[in-house]
Amino acid sequence: MEEFQSSGEWFYDEGNGKRPEKGHQEAAIIRLINNGTLSYGSLVWKKGFPDWVKIEDTDLRQYLSSPPPISISRVNNTAAWLLVVTPIIGAILEPMAAAAFNLPYEKGDLWGITAALNIIFFFIDLKILRKAGYTSQKLWWGFLFVPVYFFVRARHLKQKQIQLICWIVAFFLSFFI
Repeated sequence: MEEFQSSGEWFYDEGNGKRPEKGHQEAAIIRLINNGTLSYGSLVWKKGFPDWVKIEDTDLRQYLSSPPPISISRVNNTAAWLLVVTPIIGAILEPMAAAAFNLPYEKGDLWGITAALNIIFFFIDLKILRKAGYTSQKLWWGFLFVPVYFFVRARHLKQKQIQLICWIVAFFLSFFI
């Protein structure tokens, strides 16, 4: 692993697909590390670098106060997969709950059951990711719109969009249950 020395103005990838226009002094970059904006996997660049490099491959790694995140292949994805199938689970549980409480039921009357499951599985997944060392600042609002959560989650974790695709399929299947 080639190590790059720090001095001069730093640029960091803000994750928006745009090249940053303004650089930062090392002290500002250290503040961004300390407040969690930059962490393991964050890309940085400065004059003299041939390309963008991970922050842990520079001498800025000394300011990373926590160990790197657990390999994503070792993170428990059970809650995420339960969130994927929540539309189907909800479509099954809603009429069952109506029957159990002897309530008249039309599809969608008890949508709160599915919404509650979405929120529960979302927060469990977020907690698992946080414990594995993945920052979740971009993910906290995901319970509001699950497909966007899966899209951002996959990009954040550098995974394929398989959970998003499966959720879309489950969502449409839930209309036929």
